[in-house]
Amino acid sequence: MAMAQIEPQTVFFEDFSKFTAGSEAEPVAIPDDEDSPLSDAMCSVSGTFGGGLHQAGGSCFLASYTYLPYPDYPEYVYTQSGYISTPYMPLYGDVVITVKARKPAGAGETTLYVAICDYYEGPTDSKRFTLTEEWAEFTFATDKGSFGNSCVQFTASNNLSAYVDDIRVTRVRNRIETPEPNYPENLSLTAARLSWSNTGAPEYLLNVYSRQMLKGPVSGTIVEGFDAIAVSGNMIDATAPNYPEGWTIDISARGSQDISSMGSSSAPVALMLDAVGDKIVSPVLSEPISDFRFWVKPTSMAYENVLSLIQVSVRAEGGEWVAIANLPNYWLEEGGGLYAFTSEQIGFDMVQMSIELIEQESVSFIIDDVTINYATQPQPVPLITNLALTTTEYDVTDMNPELDYYYYVRAREGELVSAPSMHLWIDGINGLKPQVLPATDVTPTSFVARWEAMPHADDYLVSLDAVTIAKEDMQGVVLLSEDFNGSTEGTPDNPVSYFGTPDFAEMGFTQTPWTATNPRWCAGMVGSLGTNWLGQAGLVIAPRMSYSNNGGTFTVTATVYTTVANDVMWVMLLHDATDAQATASASFACPQAGLNTATVTIEGGQDDMLLAFMSQSGQMFFVDDVTVKQDLRAGETVARPYGSANTSDNFYEFTDLNAANDYSYRVTAMATYDFVDYVSLMSDAQVVETTATAIESLTVGETKLTSRPGGISINAAAGERIAVYDLSGRLISTAIADGTIDVPLAQGLYVVRVGSQTVKVMINK
Repeated sequence: MAMAQIEPQTVFFEDFSKFTAGSEAEPVAIPDDEDSPLSDAMCSVSGTFGGGLHQAGGSCFLASYTYLPYPDYPEYVYTQSGYISTPYMPLYGDVVITVKARKPAGAGETTLYVAICDYYEGPTDSKRFTLTEEWAEFTFATDKGSFGNSCVQFTASNNLSAYVDDIRVTRVRNRIETPEPNYPENLSLTAARLSWSNTGAPEYLLNVYSRQMLKGPVSGTIVEGFDAIAVSGNMIDATAPNYPEGWTIDISARGSQDISSMGSSSAPVALMLDAVGDKIVSPVLSEPISDFRFWVKPTSMAYENVLSLIQVSVRAEGGEWVAIANLPNYWLEEGGGLYAFTSEQIGFDMVQMSIELIEQESVSFIIDDVTINYATQPQPVPLITNLALTTTEYDVTDMNPELDYYYYVRAREGELVSAPSMHLWIDGINGLKPQVLPATDVTPTSFVARWEAMPHADDYLVSLDAVTIAKEDMQGVVLLSEDFNGSTEGTPDNPVSYFGTPDFAEMGFTQTPWTATNPRWCAGMVGSLGTNWLGQAGLVIAPRMSYSNNGGTFTVTATVYTTVANDVMWVMLLHDATDAQATASASFACPQAGLNTATVTIEGGQDDMLLAFMSQSGQMFFVDDVTVKQDLRAGETVARPYGSANTSDNFYEFTDLNAANDYSYRVTAMATYDFVDYVSLMSDAQVVETTATAIESLTVGETKLTSRPGGISINAAAGERIAVYDLSGRLISTAIADGTIDVPLAQGLYVVRVGSQTVKVMINK
């Protein structure tokens, strides 16, 4: 059934009948700044705007003009081409733009640049028209209007001048807006909630599919250096160019081509793109492109008032071209270099690539040595096909966790169906918790942490906590201790600068994951620039942990380096680094610029908090030795950060642990796909009891140990050697087993070795 005809509508018309001043011979400037809107008295459609506009007796004269983007710096004066633009409006569908234009009498070669532009993305399609001194009508048809607000802009290129009149924009609304898919909300390894933006359409069509290898792999490589092209003088031989088979090379009518004198990747021939529309298109490959690269050199690195762009595009067989990069001349290497594109940038099922000059302001590009790798890719296998929904979310179930699934959605309004949305990976990681398993191979100083593998995870972060269970009141238990000696570069006067949020543990500066805002560091210390120009506070932040034991009271001893005298250092508890107010805090004076050491007591500690340092002055500071201690009451338990590790396996062995502690570990799964990082929730904690605490008896092999106040009784096979050590490794007692042996010991934790067997034993009062 044929779609009903949709009538075109005129959405903009301007004949400049209100431009009554001046004449074509003597235009009169409209005193507006850059991007100034025309008043309703000057235009037919409210919101029309531009720069360098002149009344020309019933037409509009566009002339270049200067402007000051930074009024406080008058030395920065820029020249801008004159232009006029329609208001921003919906322009998706088939759009036809007509305009009458001419160049001034006696002017050199002049072009009128007509572009349809998105408010945020800039030009989405454009065309250039060569003007003469006579009025002529030009037509530009496009369907590249965005679903945001678009405008049509008319510019006299290269800072030249032009006359325009009778601008008309008509639109056929034969397209509807494509929904924006949201990242999936994983419900389990086999189910996910999919959702997308509401475009106002009455219905949406959902598609979910997996990708599976349905045939044996085929792979290969194409290498093309263009050296066999026939050259006559500096021109490609137009009669017999001998282009490489399957390639489309559309440059032979546009300038010199043998540019070996300008430098190429491999002699003797390279190709020059030196006019808009010049392009190089690869053959259609038998299998999808997995990656490609090419050599490119700009003829100039200039950037001020210059914008020359090559566009790199790919397409699936029979599909539309998809731009994956716009490369301006000033981003490239001055002497030329290879530019590579990976499978993530290219996408699935693309079998052809192209390089095209789309914008040219005096700079050309030399292209050489294209290498394309191709290989069989997994093919889509549908799970849900065009499921019609009136809502903007759907729970998909029964997915095989070993497969990679993707989804996309289209809007439908009557006979109109939108283009497919972006295809998003259903990651099976974000929002889920890894399932930890009991540790294996447990000894007093080591164990193997284990967890269920998450099929799509590339990497796991295993966070290790030391656990202390207070069987009785304990004084001064160390929660954190860092000296930052892993930082070896920089000085307080010349620190290392960093933009972002570092993990100092990953960088080897700390044992546990400290971080900072506005970070700086130097040898032996980490710090912060202080408050930045956006007003963001400079913080040095300890790992997240709980401070609720002992009624929330604990002490912090720290050495800090302040860069101004009479500063004050605040030590604060925060729920999050962006908190505007601390939950609890204490401060100490830093009378001298340089090192200052103090101990403060903080009250009001809670679970799951960040401990942070901040200078009251807002100036740069550094943190050195930090020790956090807290008393424990009988029955309280504290887990404190001890270390972390990354692994691609679903197990990790921790060794050389402190035998005085028990431990717990938690796991976070991670993956990166299509330049997006996916991170799971942190798992529940898995406790590992490496100590034997509060026991009355313990049997290890044929040996039985019974603890009692003031000592231990050991019953072992006759002749076994018995040795008792304290936790510093000092030998306390030795004996040879002969029945039951009593060993007197003071209160504390000991390591008892009987023959080849070792166990830790706690002796109570």
